[in-house]
Amino acid sequence: LNIAHDPEAIMELAEFGVILLMFLIGLELRPQRLWEMRDSIFVMGSLQVVITGIILMLTVLLLFHQHLAASFVIGFA
Repeated sequence: LNIAHDPEAIMELAEFGVILLMFLIGLELRPQRLWEMRDSIFVMGSLQVVITGIILMLTVLLLFHQHLAASFVIGFA
């Protein structure tokens, strides 16, 4: 769309947004609650990575006709 022309300004704004997001998460989350949620965080996070990687791998494999190994690397990257 050619909306932004200065990559440095975009990067600075993105970094500021990430800092604000981390600050808000830090305000909301107590360490005790995080410790209680550790099992579900690791299970659901791992499941999300695996499912998303498989979907992207199959997309690359079927739409771009790449080899299985290349699709795996691209999908999980």
